Amino acid sequence: RGNFDLTPEERHNAHFSYWMFDYFSFTSLFASINAEYTKNKISYSQNTDKNLIKMTSPVNTPYHYTASAYINFSTPIRVLGLKVNTWLHENWSKGITVINEQDNVQTNMTHTLDLNIENRKKDIWDVRFGGRVSMTDAKFSISSYDATYVNTSYYTDVRFTTTQKWNFAIEALVINYEAESFSEVVEIPILNARIDYYIKG
Repeated sequence: RGNFDLTPEERHNAHFSYWMFDYFSFTSLFASINAEYTKNKISYSQNTDKNLIKMTSPVNTPYHYTASAYINFSTPIRVLGLKVNTWLHENWSKGITVINEQDNVQTNMTHTLDLNIENRKKDIWDVRFGGRVSMTDAKFSISSYDATYVNTSYYTDVRFTTTQKWNFAIEALVINYEAESFSEVVEIPILNARIDYYIKG
């Protein structure tokens, strides 16, 4: 259901970033912090009647807050011909949805850590493999069903370039979803393969 009385959102954002690269060791560091405040945030209102029929419509809510921090570090392991990359992302948000005419304040906090290794010389082979873990804490003001979600994934990317015209690539990913609402861990494997042939114009 639509709402013709909506007020436009008003957003305010602050961002800071830092980047460092050592040309001698080929070590790099990148960090950033971001914060955003939204006034008159357009969220949604959901009402359920006695027949369990749900009506959802957009509404303005007083505020919505988000804050995030990100740091990325990479350095080579020269003796092995490898490069190690790792990054950490922290994300926090707080907003309001309206459930049966009650304000439901939802607060989310997500932590994500990634670590991967790749080869440095990529003339023929370009190989990367790594893993990632993410944990989200979700809290609700009008519900006791607070939840914690943990997702882990493992991935590898392999690219093989035989000539200037032919290129073969394989991407494999396995994602594990774990939450209190699942009776067991849900595992989803994904495999993508590609062959490229370049034609000179």
